[in-house]
Amino acid sequence: MKATTDRKYLLSQINKNAAGIKTDYASPQLNDFIQAYFSAAPLDDLFSRSARDLARLALCHLHLAGLWRGGHRKIRIYNPDRNEDGWETDHTIVQIVTRNSPFLIDSVTMELNRHGFTTHLVIHPLLKITRDKKRTIQGIQPYSGGVDEKILESFIHVEIDKETDIPALAQLKSDLNRVLEDVRVAVADWQSIVARVNEGIADIEKTASPVVSPEELQESVEFLRWLIRDHFTFLGYREYAYSGNRTTLRAVPETGLGILRSRRGSQQAQGFDKIPPAMRKNAYQTAGLLTLTKSDTLSTVHRPVYLDYIGITRYNRVGKVIGERRIYGLYTSLAYQSSPRIIPLVRKKIDQAIKRSEFPPRSHAGKGLQNILDTYPRDELLQASVDDLYNTSMGILDLQERQRVRVFVRRDLYERFIVCLVFVPRDKFHSGVRQRIQSILRHAFLGSEVDFSTWISHSVYAQLYIIVHTRPGHIPDFRIEEIEADITSATHTWEEDLHTKLVDEYDHENGNDLFRTYGNAFSASYQEDHTTAEAIQDIKLIETALGDGRIKTNLYRDPGMQSDCLMFKLFSPGTSIPLSDALLIFENMGLFIVSERPYEIHTADQRTVWVYDFGMQIRGEVIADLTQIKDKFQQAFDLAWYGSIENDGFNRLVLKAGIGARQAVLLRAYSRYIQQIGTAFSQVYINDTLNRHPQVVKALVNLFEERFVPGPDGNREKSIKKIRRFIDKHLDSIASLDEDRILRRFYQLINATLRTNYFQPAADNHPKDYLSLKVDPGAIPDLVLPRPMYEIFVYSPRVEGVHMRGGKVARGGIRWSDRKEDYRTEILGLMKAQMVKNSIIVPVGAKGGFYVRQAPTDDRAAYRNEGIECYRIFMRGLLDLTDNRIGNRIIPP
Repeated sequence: MKATTDRKYLLSQINKNAAGIKTDYASPQLNDFIQAYFSAAPLDDLFSRSARDLARLALCHLHLAGLWRGGHRKIRIYNPDRNEDGWETDHTIVQIVTRNSPFLIDSVTMELNRHGFTTHLVIHPLLKITRDKKRTIQGIQPYSGGVDEKILESFIHVEIDKETDIPALAQLKSDLNRVLEDVRVAVADWQSIVARVNEGIADIEKTASPVVSPEELQESVEFLRWLIRDHFTFLGYREYAYSGNRTTLRAVPETGLGILRSRRGSQQAQGFDKIPPAMRKNAYQTAGLLTLTKSDTLSTVHRPVYLDYIGITRYNRVGKVIGERRIYGLYTSLAYQSSPRIIPLVRKKIDQAIKRSEFPPRSHAGKGLQNILDTYPRDELLQASVDDLYNTSMGILDLQERQRVRVFVRRDLYERFIVCLVFVPRDKFHSGVRQRIQSILRHAFLGSEVDFSTWISHSVYAQLYIIVHTRPGHIPDFRIEEIEADITSATHTWEEDLHTKLVDEYDHENGNDLFRTYGNAFSASYQEDHTTAEAIQDIKLIETALGDGRIKTNLYRDPGMQSDCLMFKLFSPGTSIPLSDALLIFENMGLFIVSERPYEIHTADQRTVWVYDFGMQIRGEVIADLTQIKDKFQQAFDLAWYGSIENDGFNRLVLKAGIGARQAVLLRAYSRYIQQIGTAFSQVYINDTLNRHPQVVKALVNLFEERFVPGPDGNREKSIKKIRRFIDKHLDSIASLDEDRILRRFYQLINATLRTNYFQPAADNHPKDYLSLKVDPGAIPDLVLPRPMYEIFVYSPRVEGVHMRGGKVARGGIRWSDRKEDYRTEILGLMKAQMVKNSIIVPVGAKGGFYVRQAPTDDRAAYRNEGIECYRIFMRGLLDLTDNRIGNRIIPP
């Protein structure tokens, strides 16, 4: 009731707006037109427009009808303009005026879809339009029952996706004209085609008896009469005659009707000339009374499917084949809904297949076979031979309820297509599986296109009816077993494939144990993004992460990625991570994130791991060989994550120079020392300079390691000289004076270094989390006075410090300094004072000091405890480079 009221109100508003528009029509005519035009249009769409625009829309259509002076139809395709048309919309408008006919809307929307357009609104009123001899509109009446529909005019308004390309719109108009012409001639010639079918019936009753059994003749005649009884939509008809050596069918002139009406002369049978001659000859020799198959032409009328083709063989008076009556059209819905037991020809095939099986009708097998045939694809019942029908139905019966894949194949007589009945376990079937099956079959038969329909019932199987369109004579040899094996692989679920690969990767027992843990652990989004092979690698890292409770990482490159892109997986056991922390580490390592996909993994034993998959782009130069830096990068990230190394720009050198995290720590320590002995450059500038000269950086690290690596000297001096020549050469080529000064300072400090704990392992055999460097201050140019005899610099993320000695035998104390930027200057002054104080005694002066880098500020006790621990780290760093220890006194070796 409300919808009726709403529509009345809307129509009254449209009429008011239409009354204010200048037209050639009287107000009552306009009211009748508006009423009829929008009487069945969808209300939701109408209320989304203004009444003024709706009035303009309708009057534009009426104006088009007024311009229709002759021909069969009038079509306008346009993008409404407010100034020209009085209204506008975001869509392109298709408006048609034509005589009313069946199939109009179906055929028009089908063609629009073929062009790739989405239909947004369809308005389709039927109107009784009175016209004078010049076809000028004299009267407009809404359609009412009892009116002869042949005198009605059909108004079609369709809104589609916006298209502004003029050639594309012109082509669309041409194609719509063609489709509507096919509709017109098919409907106009309907009765004529039926008359020709009746002639064909009379003809074969007279001529086919010498070569066709009475039973076959009777069934064929009844089938043709069944078609006429609203079981077939007749769209086209033509007669053909064999010529030459019986391998060529040529059209009989003036016999074309419906969609074949315009094809004149002695044109060859459509598609028949494409069939290899030997196959054509075989078709002639094996011709039956009726040929039921599919054509290779898509219907332009009613439904977007391939046309059904029914051939009635023509005989001369002595029973010799002389040609064919060919009917094109579509089986109606009534034909598909009818019981196959009442369809002539089909019922006979079913009876013969059941009889051949020799199953008792009331037996389990007999009932099963009957059910298979009753639910068999209707097109196959019509087209397949008794042999094909029997073999396939028996194969389906053998399936029973076993969970396996079966494929049954029927080859078209003219090899234009292959029909495949595919049975897939229902619980494994989804659209993705269907698409993979289509691809497998297209490849197996070298097909061009694939059509499909799906049938899912209470059975454990999903049934696919697939037609693969092929080229006659070009179907390759195939083995059904191989096709079934490929489809079986395609239907495996992700979990099943994971199980198989786990068992292959591990032994059977361990693979099953892991599957019980991880079989249902991965989310749908993870499965969509990852193969099971990738999951196997992830499981290994997940197991390790769960085992020690620490994050695990994997740097990799996807095939097909750009050369400056990397992928990085981070595995976090137990809880999710603050992504901002990870992003800062990536940035300091010279990367920026372009994508991030998180996955929460829940194992069967109630453990959780978060997996983060990052897509990253490298800033600057590209690392060509991932294997060179993979382990170094992962180790550097891990150490930075847990605070074992600092998270700063020195970590960029892992990618830039191909060095490891420990080597970056060495350069960071020297940089800190440079700041303490005095420099005009900031740490950021020093860092950037190193990253601009990765080859020099790599050589500096190699020089340091070659000088201090434990082991026999061998050719060490020769190797060191070679490295120094390389460094000297590259330093001489640096254009920037500032960058030259920075790199030379690193070079000087490495040469001035006497001892180090760089190669000393900790108790757990890992590198120590602090670094000690003993240097000779006298070997460092431009160092401020006084210069100690020896100096030890200790660096770690928690503490930095120096210890200076004025002589080989010295004594002094250790100071906790709070001067971050110049604690060395403070300690140097204290050492100088100690030297003066001890000038008349032995030992001479010494002094050490350290700065706590991460001291808590909100808790006095925590502040004190951090200072004590940093003192211990500092002392361990000093003691690593001494052999004799007396209190705070440092005795040189």
